[in-house]
Amino acid sequence: MSVSTFLAVSAVAQVCLNDDTSPAVTIDKPTGTVEGDLLIAIIAVDSNATADSGWTQPSGWTLIRKDGLDANSYTMMSAYKVAGGAEPASYTFELTGLAVGADTGFTGVILRYDNFVSAGPIDAHAGTIGSNGTGPSVTTTKQATTVLSAMQENTQPGDGSATPSGWTSRVNAPGVSLCSPANAVCPRLQIAEKDFSPAGATGTIDWDNLTAAQLNQTLAIKPDRQNFGGVTVAVI
Repeated sequence: MSVSTFLAVSAVAQVCLNDDTSPAVTIDKPTGTVEGDLLIAIIAVDSNATADSGWTQPSGWTLIRKDGLDANSYTMMSAYKVAGGAEPASYTFELTGLAVGADTGFTGVILRYDNFVSAGPIDAHAGTIGSNGTGPSVTTTKQATTVLSAMQENTQPGDGSATPSGWTSRVNAPGVSLCSPANAVCPRLQIAEKDFSPAGATGTIDWDNLTAAQLNQTLAIKPDRQNFGGVTVAVI
């Protein structure tokens, strides 16, 4: 079987902005990005504002999902883009509509993959709030699907967690306190990956020993091709 292939991940971007109603985070393009690569951005946010009205993605990016606790403005956002022939060196994602006086911390990365269906590369996705380290199940529709589990913990540096059994760690970024005064932190962000076959429910994902997670997202990447008995066929 032919699954989507992890190629690279950007440097972790962490920034905290004081008294900003439209704070933003800029994330570098992953090393080696070429035309046709799948780029997936995952961003964790902590803010002392009570709510936000949305995100502004860079041109060409498509929002996958946004999950949050509006009472405390814990937010996780994911988006994707298929790389073109002339990509910029970095991408800026903006959180909009915060109250005056808001302090906001970001932790974000961009992961790079190949071997995916370019028209609608995300096969399934789900999110949970206040999940204490349990990522939601998704139901894949194709064999040999690569699944990402992202976990956000809004503490500094954060408890951290063992990678779920059978999964491969791709990102492990501790939380940091960069705001002064410290009304918000740059959240801890961990991302793991696993290939699933056959198609069907993945089951919930247990981030071991974690008791303080606020948000989790599960994203499944639709593979471009599958092999059956030595014959390769396109996924449609």
